[in-house]
Parts: sequence; structure tokens; C-alpha cells
Amino acid sequence: MSTKVTIEEGLKRVVVTVLPRPQTVTVADTVLRQLARRPELGGWDWILDIRAPHEKATPEELDLIAAAFNAARSKQSYTIFISEDPIAFERCRIMDVKFHDRRHLVAKDMEAAQALIPRTMPRVF
Repeated sequence: MSTKVTIEEGLKRVVVTVLPRPQTVTVADTVLRQLARRPELGGWDWILDIRAPHEKATPEELDLIAAAFNAARSKQSYTIFISEDPIAFERCRIMDVKFHDRRHLVAKDMEAAQALIPRTMPRVF
């Protein structure tokens, strides 16, 4: 599996897509690398399209990812998994406990994932 990362600066959103290619890096490695380069991304919303076959994060990797996201604490933020795997809902409940100020949800496609992230308008003074 390979991953594609898109950083949407204006929306403060990161999109990670699992590509159907031979494995070169896991989703966990991709997330950790992005957070190491730019720790502030931990306060942004993330969409992870994990519909293609991929290696699941280990409990140890989830702990490392949670620590990196929690270090960038800010406002309420969201991680949306695009998945058809029924276990994804249970994994989200487990992750909600480990991550501060972050909700984990599951969507069926990109449009549904984007709709789950609340839209906020910038304040004008």
C-alpha cells in the first residue's frame, strides 16, 4: 500500500488516501511523518480514506499518534474514516477515549466525510 497526502491549508484539513499499490508505508507511518514535519496539523481535521486494503495501526502506534495529536490540542477537531469495514465504528469509539478534543467518525465516501465536519465561519471584527 502507498498513501497520498493532501494538505488543504485554507480548510485546515489533511486528507490521507490509501492507494492500491504495493506496500511502501502504512497509514500510521504516514500520519506520524506528517505530524513530525508539522505538529500543528494535530489540531486540524483529518479525513482518512482507508477503503483500499491496508495494514491496521497497532495499539502502540495508536498511542504514538494520540500523543502527537494531543500535543497540538486546540479546538474540537475531527478525524473521519472513509470505510466500509463495520469494525471501523468500534475502533472510533476506542480512539475517542485516547484523543483529547477530537471526534472519530466513519463515512461511506468523500462527500459524506466532508459533510460530517462542522463548518465554521471566520469572525470579522
